[in-house]
Amino acid sequence: MADEEESGPVYTYQGARAEGETQEVTAGEDPKILTQTVTLLGAREGEGSATFPNGDTYAGSFSSGVRSGTGRFSYASPPPAEEGDEQKPPVAGYDGAWKDGLKSGVGVLTFSSGAKYHGNFTAGKYEGQGTMFYANGDVYTGEWKAGQKHGAGTYIHTAVSSRVSGMWVNNVLTEGTFSDKFGNAYKGAFAADATSAAFVPGAAFTLASGATATVPSAPAGPKWTVMHGVHATLSCASPEKASTAIGLVRAFLSEQVVTDAGAGPCAILGKLTPTPTPPYRSLPGVDANASCGWLELFESKEAMTVPTRNARKKGLMPKLLGCGATGSGSDFSVLETTMHTLEKPGFGSGGAYVVLICCEAKDAASATEMVEVAKGEVAANMVEPLFVRGTVMTPTAAEPLKVRWTVEWAVKDGLEAHKTFTHHKDAGPKLMKVVNFKGWGGALEYHEAYHFATK
Repeated sequence: MADEEESGPVYTYQGARAEGETQEVTAGEDPKILTQTVTLLGAREGEGSATFPNGDTYAGSFSSGVRSGTGRFSYASPPPAEEGDEQKPPVAGYDGAWKDGLKSGVGVLTFSSGAKYHGNFTAGKYEGQGTMFYANGDVYTGEWKAGQKHGAGTYIHTAVSSRVSGMWVNNVLTEGTFSDKFGNAYKGAFAADATSAAFVPGAAFTLASGATATVPSAPAGPKWTVMHGVHATLSCASPEKASTAIGLVRAFLSEQVVTDAGAGPCAILGKLTPTPTPPYRSLPGVDANASCGWLELFESKEAMTVPTRNARKKGLMPKLLGCGATGSGSDFSVLETTMHTLEKPGFGSGGAYVVLICCEAKDAASATEMVEVAKGEVAANMVEPLFVRGTVMTPTAAEPLKVRWTVEWAVKDGLEAHKTFTHHKDAGPKLMKVVNFKGWGGALEYHEAYHFATK
């Protein structure tokens, strides 16, 4: 339901107005010239009422010509289909606060269906704390963002006397507690979408009798794969050159996964977000607008040198150099090392939202421990519905204290949901013990990436 001031036919208004400007108006010709001072109509200011061309009405406060303060807005029903048909009541009514022509502040929005929302609004949408009473008797109370359940909240299913309380992201339940009228309860992660939520296999119920039961486990989950990997980045001369380079690498990788023996999954890491999502911070020295990266995995180091790949790479490199900032090999940064990958089955090739985390350890022992902490974080993320894979890159002889790893979600909402899981906070204290906070580190967050799966 739009709150914006009508931009079509002018609506009728009755009520207070601000004092209008005065102007002098001159008419006629010599020797008969008439000059008169007129006062223009001022902006709507104070209490008033308005009727819109479609039948909507508003009664309440105005400021600077738009709805501001408190007032009631009635959303008219469509006109009768035929002459003589009964006019239906308004489809909804809003009583509450307004700002700059939009519902902002505390208010009550009541629908003719019987549903009602009571809570906070921002810029015309549910935002902050609020309660929705649904027409079927269900109730949600908790946090909202941009019109969707987002944050901590409880949904009560009235018909079956059950409830779920937990964390929501864009109307999706990610983690929380389910309980029914018999006293049975479930606490943990949910595999959810916008219309339903499912218990995660392997998790436990607490039954009313005091006994416990386990949700039947799914088939054995993904296992770590150890591969030889290459992570490359290219500093480009401009954003346009970066887009060209991304296209070149995309074509190269898409052919590699289907033609080259020993080639594993790989990814083009396309465009970077200018500012990574907290708690991640930017990696110093990287131009988010003019760089691209890619990640290649192979069964062995020898698989990198198959003739087909060598031939295609020979044709690719001059083109990539043409996109570089200097046109030389100094534009490239290449990391070649053993990489550990954990991936959910069934996702195949497709888009992804990728964060490459970079940390420097305090010493050699800390670097070894950091690799295990990174693997633990990736493994913990597997319960998240939108998480798809992670790759941990072991330190090299040239950079023995630098550890890098990727965390990948199908879409950006996965990263937002990640912050609602309790395990999101588990890796932090472990990293605190081994990270050199004065050293190199940060994150590269790719909002446009693409994963290539092998046959």
